[in-house]
Amino acid sequence: MQRIYFWSLILMIPLLLTPGRLLAQSGGAATADDLTAAIDRLAAPDVALSPASADIRCRHVVKGGLHFYLLFNEGETTVTTAISTAAKGARRWLDAATGLVVDGPVDGQVVFKAHEMKVLCIQRKVVY
Repeated sequence: MQRIYFWSLILMIPLLLTPGRLLAQSGGAATADDLTAAIDRLAAPDVALSPASADIRCRHVVKGGLHFYLLFNEGETTVTTAISTAAKGARRWLDAATGLVVDGPVDGQVVFKAHEMKVLCIQRKVVY
């Protein structure tokens, strides 16, 4: 059984190596930082925090032409950071429970309390 599985994986390699399927890097990455640097060289990050924080988690969802960034502070302490996104356009903060627009700075420093979730909505500018 193991041999059949192994050979089926071998046969799939050409499919996986087609563009957009698998990222192959010769030499490999020695550390997690090396891997992150290699990925950053190949693709621009979708979200960047300044200063960076290991406690902030992000999910990017596109629905109805709107970009939603669901940001969550997993940490036990407050995090203050600036958020830049690949999606550009009109930015609004939404209440995570109601979906209503809430007041707050859309640019500059954002404060996340411990275990707080924020939703950033971006309506991209359409150019004709």
